[in-house]
Amino acid sequence: MRLRGDKLFNLVVIFEIKKGQNQAFLQVINTVIENTLKESGNLQYELSLDEADPQKYFLYEKYQDRKAYELHTQQHYLQNMRASLAEVLAKPAEVLRGNSVS
Repeated sequence: MRLRGDKLFNLVVIFEIKKGQNQAFLQVINTVIENTLKESGNLQYELSLDEADPQKYFLYEKYQDRKAYELHTQQHYLQNMRASLAEVLAKPAEVLRGNSVS
């Protein structure tokens, strides 16, 4: 439950994958998704494939507040993901962060 004044914290993470590495990417990210959805402060963690580019995925994340997100960043499976994805990403992931305004 959010306290008065707390704002939902959201992220969109855009991943561009090297050709031929989609399955490797999905194997890594699906483990992270499964674990993140169990976090008490996580409200949504949804991966989508860009309909215009089969090498581009975007992850929509929603947390009850910034503190819940900060706890998420400390999880071992997220740390492992960063190391594993270094081999499959065509470029560093783009991350957009912000608080809900409505």
